[in-house]
Amino acid sequence: MAKGWDQVKQSQFVQQGSQISKQFGNFYIKALMHPFMTAKNVGKPHFTNGLLTIILTSLLLPLVFYIPNLLDGYGEYFGKRVLRPFLLIWIALILASALAFAAIRLGRIATDFMAVTAKLGTMLVPATASLLLCILSFVLELGDKFSLFLFMISLALIFGSITATVLSFRKESMNGLDPLYGAVIANLAFGYILVKFANSSLGFGFGGLF
Repeated sequence: MAKGWDQVKQSQFVQQGSQISKQFGNFYIKALMHPFMTAKNVGKPHFTNGLLTIILTSLLLPLVFYIPNLLDGYGEYFGKRVLRPFLLIWIALILASALAFAAIRLGRIATDFMAVTAKLGTMLVPATASLLLCILSFVLELGDKFSLFLFMISLALIFGSITATVLSFRKESMNGLDPLYGAVIANLAFGYILVKFANSSLGFGFGGLF
């Protein structure tokens, strides 16, 4: 039994998973303390960390609505209430990254999609921390108003992350689209997508917050 466990620990898959977890942990703490400065220094090699943060954000958002229902004894339909919204929000955030990339390229700034996604994921780290605190506030019964406050902060941080991602790319000339307008376009498009997804998949759960 012990020999088999040693073989599992020594397997390449487990070692890679352990290394990725360690790297992500270090990245997360650094990004939580200094999100903008950390994002300015990340690029294509940090794509995995950025993608993991986007996945975490996509999972925590529907959990904010599911946990209150679960605590009230209405925790059924996990697939419909968590998994489906998770996939839709993940798609929305990936589209937000694509929109940010398009806005940056319209500003005639040289970059690539993976670098933009890494930066967006870095900017989203504070939002994930706020969402975790929001879920914890429900569990500890700290009050709906406090939970709503944390949730609104999370939303502000998510939209702010898109803006900060676009603005983090330095524009050297006056040609092309100004980054500020690019950020506005990306936020409006993402907001529209998020509202559509909320109406179709998350409308059941807003009663837990509002």
